[in-house]
Amino acid sequence: LDERDLPRVLTIFWRHAVVGLAPSLAAPAVLSAGARSERVLLAGLWFDRSLPRPGGGPELRVGVAPLFPFWQVQGAWPAPQEPGHAAAGFALAARLGLRLGDEVEVAVADRKARFVVAAIVRTGGFEDDELMVNLEAAQALLGQPGRISRAMVSAVTVPLDAFGRREPADMTRREFEKWFCTPYVTSVARQVQEAVPGSRARPVWSMAEAEAR
Repeated sequence: LDERDLPRVLTIFWRHAVVGLAPSLAAPAVLSAGARSERVLLAGLWFDRSLPRPGGGPELRVGVAPLFPFWQVQGAWPAPQEPGHAAAGFALAARLGLRLGDEVEVAVADRKARFVVAAIVRTGGFEDDELMVNLEAAQALLGQPGRISRAMVSAVTVPLDAFGRREPADMTRREFEKWFCTPYVTSVARQVQEAVPGSRARPVWSMAEAEAR
């Protein structure tokens, strides 16, 4: 996907319900730390920054830091102006003996880059095995300028009822308008998908239903 299309998410009908946005670009890489090396998943992210709203208005704080405030962070998230800083997942850091301030080398094909470990992150998920860097740094290393592989969108929604679970294709025009104008996770996802060219938007059901309740 094109990173430049992300602000389109803030133009949908339920744009004021969108409270978080975190794009990423991930690919396998070889991480070397001293005499140790390991094949890892390199993830380029927005950590914590502001995104202007199309048409003006207050900027939206975006990235994984505001989207996942329950992640445990030792150190400090790399700032957007720190392309040489990285955050290491807790499990990855434990295996390679990484500490804050350590320098690592990341290789993808014939391209290499060095990063300083500025944070060690424990999420309880797959991120614990990743090396996370600023999105722009990953795009440069992977030879994918301006590209992303996915984006997490957080929006305030209402719990799904029987009507909200219906298939929009089977609705009458009036029913579809009611569904479209109700902030169900399904209707918001459809609007996000329509706004971002080439995308497919899928609800993260476990999180969506818990947050809606």
